[in-house]
Amino acid sequence: MEFAPCRKRSITTLSRVHEKSSATRSTGRVDYAQLANSDEADPADPLAVRFCAVRALRRAAFELSTDSDSFAALTDRVQEGIERFAKTRGHLKCSYSIEDLNDSESGHADVLKLFDEYLANS
Repeated sequence: MEFAPCRKRSITTLSRVHEKSSATRSTGRVDYAQLANSDEADPADPLAVRFCAVRALRRAAFELSTDSDSFAALTDRVQEGIERFAKTRGHLKCSYSIEDLNDSESGHADVLKLFDEYLANS
């Protein structure tokens, strides 16, 4: 399947989320982003090692962007695309966001499963 450069970038960003959140899968819930010592961190902090699913998305977009404007635009574009997909598939109610899903009891796993399904259908 051939994707436009913009679409490829979105898929690449989402694919990198799994790299960023793999430590969290085995260690449980993480609020936002954490350093190795479990202190809270900004997702763009190069020392951050664990991320909630949404912050992993932000970190991946940050790593693929050349400046803060393109970082913000890429993050928004990918998240909005996933949310549209999730609402179409019934994973999210109309007024819910990925953050809402992430904050539910099995949220991190549910968001990663949603990301996997989105990638499989892209």
